[in-house]
This record gives sequence, C-alpha cells and structure tokens, in this order.
Amino acid sequence: MGLDAKIVETKELELFLELSEVLHFGDAGAALHMSPSAVTRAIQRLEAQVGVPLFDRDNRKVSLTAAGLEFRRYARQTLQQWQELQLALAGDAKELRGTVSLFSSVTASYTILARILPTFRAEYPGLELKLHTGDQAEALQRLTRHYEDVAICARPERLPAEIQFQALTSSPVRLIGPRVACPVSAALDAAGENTIPWQQLPFIQPESGVVLQHVQQLFDALAQPPEIYARVSGNEAMVSMVSLGLGVALVPEIVLNKSPLQSSVRVLPLPAPLPAMIIGMATPARNMAKPAIEALWTVAATVYGAYDG
Repeated sequence: MGLDAKIVETKELELFLELSEVLHFGDAGAALHMSPSAVTRAIQRLEAQVGVPLFDRDNRKVSLTAAGLEFRRYARQTLQQWQELQLALAGDAKELRGTVSLFSSVTASYTILARILPTFRAEYPGLELKLHTGDQAEALQRLTRHYEDVAICARPERLPAEIQFQALTSSPVRLIGPRVACPVSAALDAAGENTIPWQQLPFIQPESGVVLQHVQQLFDALAQPPEIYARVSGNEAMVSMVSLGLGVALVPEIVLNKSPLQSSVRVLPLPAPLPAMIIGMATPARNMAKPAIEALWTVAATVYGAYDG
C-alpha cells in the first residue's frame, strides 16, 4: 500500500476513521451529516488513491481489510500530527485551532458536558469538539485504543495507569423497580415498603462498567443474590426495561433524574449503603501535553471547581 506523492484530505481521513469505527455507511454518514451514497463515493475515491480496498462489504456487514487496518494507523497518526501542527502555528492560547474527539454517554452529554461547553466555546472558539455518544462503560477502552482524546465517565475501582482522571462530580446509585402493574410490582407490593423479596425479582444488570461493580457489592450484601434476567448495554436502557415491568436494576441517580421514564419507576431501599459513583473527565496521560486537551481540562476544572467528594 502506498500513497506516492498524493495528499489525502483530512476530511477523508476523518470519514474513514468514523466508518472504521461504526462499520456502517448510514451511521458514518449520519455522524458527519452525509448521505450513505456520499460516504460510499468518498471511500471509493480514497481506495482509488490508496490503490487497494480498505473495506470488505456485502449486504450484511462491513469490515476492515488487512490494508484497512494498516491505513487506520496511518490515518490516526496523520490527523494527530496535523492537529498538533495547527496548534503549534496558532501561537496564542486563545487562538488554538484543532479538533478534540470526546466520548460521553447521552446523559452525561446533556448534564456534565452541557455545563462545560458554553465556557469552552467562548474561550476557545477555534477548537472543535467531535462528540461520540454511547455506553459510558466503554469510555476507558475507547481511550486506551486511541478512538477518542477525552471521555466523560465514571471512575472505576482500578484506573489504568496510563489514564489521567479529573473528578468533577458524583452520583449515588439507586435500586429501582417498576410502577406499572406486573408480577414484579405485585411482589414488591406484597412484601411491604421496606422489604425486598429478592428471590421473586428478576434483576437487570449492565454488561460491564462501574455500575456492574456496584451490583457485585450489592449481591455480596445479600444472603442469596437474585436471578439475572438480562444483561444490557447502557444505564438508560436499564431504566427503560424496569419501566416496562421486566425487573429491578441498579442505576446512577444522575441517569434516573434525567430520564423521561423517571415517573414510571420507583426507588427501592438498599440492604446496605453503596458508595457514590465519581464522575469526571479522563484522557491518556500523554495527552496532557497537548494544548487543546489542557484547555478543555482547565475549563472543566474551572466550571466545576475543586471536587470535594
């Protein structure tokens, strides 16, 4: 694979990286405000420049070829060098230019991030935040795999050595059950206000992440843990499943308070207190030397103040 003397535009590299992550032409187009056909044409032009196919695609799936995997490393390195050059040429800190890739859950994007963005945009209008949303349990993995520059997430019990974390706020975790008439509600009502009939309650738990650590602490406090009904991705999805009467779940209060389904669930008593989740901003430690990352980090600290939890 060789690019000879041709120059690949940064927008094409950004599109390639988006498609290499989501592996879906429609989703990649939606993220970049392009139609699927425009994405297809752009990738075809890029493959013509490179000289080899970068993706295998059929009617059912899209995957990277061996050349595509190699090109992904090149694309990430090239974009990073380009952003660093932009920052170096900008000079004045108030004239920073470039893009910061940021990962956040949907809830954190309109709670935590929504407080940070007005100040950040006002102070650094030349810096663009490229936001990806998803299950916050994936945040640290996306950082260590170099998919993102920064993530808003909960701090795990063991933070990877290469990750820098800045605590911003905290959220208790709440045990929730349904309000809708269903077998789960019937079992809760029959047991009484302060009694949880664990063996009669299907439990919905996350597939991974900090909340799963809290679930394990909860189960450790019980003589006999409940039956696991489902393992799902995302705290918002657990609130939805509970509201439908499918079971009970442990969720962060910050998610529950912002959920449109809050009135469809009820908070249940815990057998023992659980520690609050510490929520903050994370980035690979090496990124702290980059002016754009430092700027976002500083603004977040200013907006939230010193964390005293």
